[in-house]
Amino acid sequence: MGRCGDATCDSDENCFSCVQDCGACPVVCGNQICEPTENCTNCSIDCGSACPPGECGDGTCDAAALESCSNCPADCGACDPCGDGVCASAAGEDCAGCPADCGTCANVCNDGQCDPMETCTTCPTDCGTCTAGCGNGVCEVGENCASCPGDCCGTAICGDGACSGGETCSTCPGDCGPCGGLCGDGFCDTASFEDCTTCPFDCGPCTAVCGDGFCDSFFGETCTSCAADCGICPPSICGDAFCDGSAGETCTTCASDCGGCSGPCGNGSCSGAEDCVSCAIDCGVCSTGSCAGLCGGIGSDGTCYCDTLCSMYGDCCSDYSTWCP
Repeated sequence: MGRCGDATCDSDENCFSCVQDCGACPVVCGNQICEPTENCTNCSIDCGSACPPGECGDGTCDAAALESCSNCPADCGACDPCGDGVCASAAGEDCAGCPADCGTCANVCNDGQCDPMETCTTCPTDCGTCTAGCGNGVCEVGENCASCPGDCCGTAICGDGACSGGETCSTCPGDCGPCGGLCGDGFCDTASFEDCTTCPFDCGPCTAVCGDGFCDSFFGETCTSCAADCGICPPSICGDAFCDGSAGETCTTCASDCGGCSGPCGNGSCSGAEDCVSCAIDCGVCSTGSCAGLCGGIGSDGTCYCDTLCSMYGDCCSDYSTWCP
């Protein structure tokens, strides 16, 4: 004996006893039941031959009964979508609503509509009189290409929904959005003072430039990698109990100061048990910055971060997890 629900329509199961396995029973005209898909037109033997007014399937597209091509194509015909190459005026298509099918509307001055090629200069009856400030070379609020072509046509128009042509959140918040900048929105908003330092997530990480006169230790510049900015490295003293990575001391060159190597120190990858103490050449110079009272910003010495993105970039201050859990 089959089991209903095992996805197999067994010999002792059927569409009445187990719909899950055998599927719904087909609609059968003539079973004396007027089923949902049957009506007076396609199955009069079950539903009767006298269709009541406004019933879908009676052959009349009854607008009073809210029938349309959308809810009753049997009576009203299939809807004619814009873009099929046929200008279906019966379906409401015209040159304004569907130029793809009906063609571009002709510019007719005095028809009460300011058409795309008409302006306040060429057709003031349709587009209105040009504004008093028109002609000052600035497309001001209230002016547009139709009302002031000299100022606005071919330039950025505040209010057109596009932040372009030098518009900013300050000059046109309607198009460019309010000023303030949202770090993490994927847009490097320089107008809101976002840059690689304040928001590396949007603007990308900063890179050190050797030769700019600034020893940027945060981005790996040292006396070894950039003597032009950081100066010539002082002689290192192996055995002074200080692992001087800037002077080239590592677990390889000075195990007494830096400890024994726990990984391939010097391969350019900070991995395994390596850190800024045991392998500064791979992991960089240790930061002395703190996140105490600075969660969400930059560490106390400006070389590490205390925000939620520092874990992604690997530039958190050493006490980040203590102060900003």
